[in-house]
Amino acid sequence: MINKGTTAKYIVHVGLPKTANNFLKERFFPTLKDLCFCDIKTTHKNFMDYFYFVGDFEFDPSYARRLLRESSNPANAGLPHVLSSEGFSGTPWNGAILRKRNFDRIAHIFENPHIVIVLRNQADMLQSLYLHYIKHGATVPWRAFLRDQKHNLVWARDYLKYGYQVKYLIDIFGKDRVTVLFYEDFRGQPIGYLNQWCDILGVQRDCWETSILSHRDNPSISPAFVPLMRFVSKLTSSSKHPYLLLPRSLHGPFWKLMTRLSAKLPRSWSRRVIPKDAADEFLKDCHDSNRLLEEIVGRDLEPLGYHKA
Repeated sequence: MINKGTTAKYIVHVGLPKTANNFLKERFFPTLKDLCFCDIKTTHKNFMDYFYFVGDFEFDPSYARRLLRESSNPANAGLPHVLSSEGFSGTPWNGAILRKRNFDRIAHIFENPHIVIVLRNQADMLQSLYLHYIKHGATVPWRAFLRDQKHNLVWARDYLKYGYQVKYLIDIFGKDRVTVLFYEDFRGQPIGYLNQWCDILGVQRDCWETSILSHRDNPSISPAFVPLMRFVSKLTSSSKHPYLLLPRSLHGPFWKLMTRLSAKLPRSWSRRVIPKDAADEFLKDCHDSNRLLEEIVGRDLEPLGYHKA
């Protein structure tokens, strides 16, 4: 489902995570002409901090709009603006409780924005999220990961029911202002995928250098290193376990080393860390949502891995 966003002043990219967000924000959006890229780490940091961290009872959309105006360069007033943050779609680690709040805040702040959401099939997303969780200091085995329901991990299958999430976006923004893209298209046909983004942003196709496709900004660790990562994380402080024996300064260099070594392993080592039968059982509740998603986008998604039975 591709809708061109050229009539919208703001194109808001809401994730999902693990769908090449860093690549878009660091390699693609900033290089495009006739477009204002809103950098959430620099120019728009104050706005994003307010958006994410102010409580529901204090949140004021008019003040958020003021911060947004103050973050923007008046010289770019006539250009489409793209604001990209996977955090808009919440986080799977806390039961996905912030998704609806964030979508509602976007609706209250922006006037007629164009929303873009990029999805990744649930089986691959599940594997990637577990590897990400281990990479950043978690120690749980995959069985516990799938069933955990306590701090600091409340793992919600609801996060992977994309059809309901997309339907809610359409309900509040309108079908002509919501575009659904698929990470699998980026992996299979990256040039075509990025040209779809050009259409959405209202810039000329092929106005970017194909050399950017050689960069990968957020590589994962290999499943072969998961046992070692889990062992080291039981001793080393991290964002998941901040008060362990060894200082937190050791954790980052170690997972970066594991990431570099992972890139050197042969493809035959790239087995799934969560067995297929266990993942399929966990994800069977997503089938109805995938049927709804197919109806919304008007496309057979089974070849991309979005299963319905």
